[in-house]
Amino acid sequence: MNDLLCDACGRRLPSEHWFRTPGICVECFEKLPDQGREELIRQRDPHSGVFGAEAEKEPSQKFTWKTALAWSVGTALGHYSRINVLSPAVTVGPSTWLLLKVLKGRRLHVARVSGALLGYSLWILFGLFEGLYLEVVVEVTIVGALLVFLLVRPSRESLCVAASWLTLAALVNLNQLITTAPGSGVHRALVVHVALRFYSLYLVYEAWQALARSGRTQSDAPSIVA
Repeated sequence: MNDLLCDACGRRLPSEHWFRTPGICVECFEKLPDQGREELIRQRDPHSGVFGAEAEKEPSQKFTWKTALAWSVGTALGHYSRINVLSPAVTVGPSTWLLLKVLKGRRLHVARVSGALLGYSLWILFGLFEGLYLEVVVEVTIVGALLVFLLVRPSRESLCVAASWLTLAALVNLNQLITTAPGSGVHRALVVHVALRFYSLYLVYEAWQALARSGRTQSDAPSIVA
């Protein structure tokens, strides 16, 4: 695995998304005063030409195999499922962005999977317009409880519970998928459901790895950041 090392706390994190500037994770970066952040950005990326608050928000632009895979799957999904992809894209993306902005500390490790679950729940609410009242209430209630558990106790235990539910839900959706006629509107929607389930499971895995490394390195990390 191509884990990335934070020079400040010594943790190994699964992707560049956990870093605010090269070599410094988001959590360590936010402990610095404003002046220290700007100085660190100048040292780490002197040719960026972006400083201050805007520099803090600038994402990494590395193109990895994960990015390529995401683009390929997204393109294929959009080509087949068409309009069914639009609603979850509109709900999952902003939900994830918001949680990444507001969550701090250990909760930041579960921000992406929480954003996916929150966005999925918002998408499911559209089922109310189709009369799927019971299905919507059950799904939103369970996912809401999972979100509370993840955010109140961001731990491997809460991730295990989330993974168990997502696996069960994915199996149910897969069973529905194979018994539905390909090319139909229901089949196209189910493909999106299954894709989001497995995407969320991948985010659970990433969060698990980040929490595990955080726990192993917290006590003996070097003190670059005060």
